[in-house]
Amino acid sequence: MNKAMVVLLSFVGVSVGVQATAAERPWYVAPGLSYISADNDRAADDDFGLQLGLGRVIDERWNIEASLLYDKLDRSSGGNSFDQKGLLLDALYLFDRDHVADPYLVFGLGGLKTKYASRDNTNLMANLGLGVMHRIGERIGLRADLRYRYDADDNSLSSQNEFGDWVLNVGLTIPFGGESATPAPVAMAPADADGDGVADSQDACPGTPAGIRVDERGCEIDSDHDGVVDSRDRCPGTPRGARVDVQGCEPDADADGVVDRLDRCPATVRDAVVDERGCEVDSDHDGVVNSADRCPATATGARVDVHGCVIE
Repeated sequence: MNKAMVVLLSFVGVSVGVQATAAERPWYVAPGLSYISADNDRAADDDFGLQLGLGRVIDERWNIEASLLYDKLDRSSGGNSFDQKGLLLDALYLFDRDHVADPYLVFGLGGLKTKYASRDNTNLMANLGLGVMHRIGERIGLRADLRYRYDADDNSLSSQNEFGDWVLNVGLTIPFGGESATPAPVAMAPADADGDGVADSQDACPGTPAGIRVDERGCEIDSDHDGVVDSRDRCPGTPRGARVDVQGCEPDADADGVVDRLDRCPATVRDAVVDERGCEVDSDHDGVVNSADRCPATATGARVDVHGCVIE
């Protein structure tokens, strides 16, 4: 018996340590009804029992549970019965948590207190079995498993040192304090080959370079609507309707810095200084532009020739 309790306490320590690393995982209660097919060596009738578990989801494959159980197996003759109360710590390994039907393997250790006639003893209990969880609602699940239960009871019957019972459990999993113990299916994100946030099925411009802003159709944005997307537009903010080149800039045929749309003096000579209208500057206001003025700084009002010089 002492050895059994040492093993049980060791298992408790391991289970607490595992749970402590998954504080964000959901908890659930697992009430259930058991049907016990008693070991022939008990010479007892099969009967029903009760089980109440507290579990936690550890990760995509593992759950861990602590359960209280009770059953009473009447002897076929003699009027005595095995009155049993137990504490069981189980690990559940789910083969495929597909949220519809989740098959699992269960195994664990515990202690089983048996009262038989005037004898009252606690012994090691272990179980191993297979089961399945099935989702029946938004959060609640139905479960069933079949387990072989080993009971190291060497006190109830002097002729026996141990028993092996088969236990069929049927019950529910009811989560609390977090997500469902059998979480809802996670929708797969639609394919988006160029990673622009628009699914391939709706992407009118596949192959957009990484990091480029796109509209709801998956096409690069053209903020000024000049026909050149922002990533290639060297002249953002072009007025709507203006003609632009492949770089998104308005043409400036005489390269004087004033676009053709605003240039009142097209074909200005190269490198000439012009005003905001694209016309050459006449600094002395004598009617001859600087590039042709041989006599700059002529007095205001003076009569000049075509070279900008005063007529004598």
